[in-house]
Amino acid sequence: MKKNEKKKLPEVPLTEIHTMEQNKLQRIDKPKLFEYDNYRNFIGDCFKYRKKNSRGFSLKTFSDKAGFKARDFILRVIQGKRNLSIESSESVASALDLSEKESAYFTALVRLNQAKNT
Repeated sequence: MKKNEKKKLPEVPLTEIHTMEQNKLQRIDKPKLFEYDNYRNFIGDCFKYRKKNSRGFSLKTFSDKAGFKARDFILRVIQGKRNLSIESSESVASALDLSEKESAYFTALVRLNQAKNT
């Protein structure tokens, strides 16, 4: 290669460029707690949002921040395989950086969703 010669970049097919642009447009908005009536859906959407927008965010980092030893505990809660206690709902609210008002709503939502019909 000569000194003044520019390095030729590989050509990218048009369909690939279109796909890259679509991926940029597929933005996930931050979940708004007060629009939810199911805490599991809210946690799942928060996880997706943070995973998309925060490099290195994972179930492990989320579980660590909430103080859970099992890294898949949050996943099992989202899937409906485990429930949150009132104490653990407060830990999740803290890990999600919810305000005091949001934390109270989140805890009430956990109680409502886990209430047994008699």
